[in-house]
Amino acid sequence: MEQIKQAIEKTKASRKRRDVNAGLKHISPAAAALRSAKEQKAVPIYEPNPAILKANQLVCFLDSEKGFAGFDILRTRILQKMKEQNWQSIAITSPGSGAGKTFVALNLAGCIALLEAESLLLVDFDLRKPSIARNLGLPIKCSLFDYLASDIPFSKTMVKLRMPELEILPCLNPIRNPGEVIASRKIQDLVKELHKSNRWSTLIFDLPPVLASDDVIAFLPNVDCVLLVISAEKTTIDEVEESMHLLEPFNTIGVILNKAESEGKEYYNYEY
Repeated sequence: MEQIKQAIEKTKASRKRRDVNAGLKHISPAAAALRSAKEQKAVPIYEPNPAILKANQLVCFLDSEKGFAGFDILRTRILQKMKEQNWQSIAITSPGSGAGKTFVALNLAGCIALLEAESLLLVDFDLRKPSIARNLGLPIKCSLFDYLASDIPFSKTMVKLRMPELEILPCLNPIRNPGEVIASRKIQDLVKELHKSNRWSTLIFDLPPVLASDDVIAFLPNVDCVLLVISAEKTTIDEVEESMHLLEPFNTIGVILNKAESEGKEYYNYEY
């Protein structure tokens, strides 16, 4: 905690504020359907707009070395720890808004998807403010919102990126009563089927901020571990301590200090 505090104070004192998310304006499903080759072929395939990727600094989706090395290291450390513990799923959250949790979730997913041995599903479970599809510039019309609001199979809401090869379960619109929905049996059954499927080696869930509501605490029993993203420019020490207290009952795999610079690196990784 002292190391994190020192890094935050150093960053605030030594650099101008810079938003690393520049450009961001803006029932149980059948397991058989998951494993079906026919279902897999039916998933729409998209190629994200490079201009939108660049604007949102999604470096792991671009042919660029800038910022990629840090996520390369983060990917290796997280996958090593998850394999050691036989974990399949990881949730990503932050104390409050503006820390860059979705930026980290997307770049980490893109970096993992580049590995030939890995198959990945990224799920937008920030039901209060979903943004993964928008950050990628995906022109989709059907999403997790439609699955939760109707009886369509969730497989109909999935999309796939061509490069890197990554499957996404997006959400386009905020969900009404998200706290009740994320703790519902329908969500629990969905996550169970995702875990049971042999289609993905890793599942990443982008969650809302942990201090904003009870959504995160209600959902975390459904996943193996959680990664906390904090902002050197915005997150306070009190918020970090309160978040760590709330996450104490769960497997916290590490803390990412985002929006900080040291020797050319964009962030640090503090792992327990």
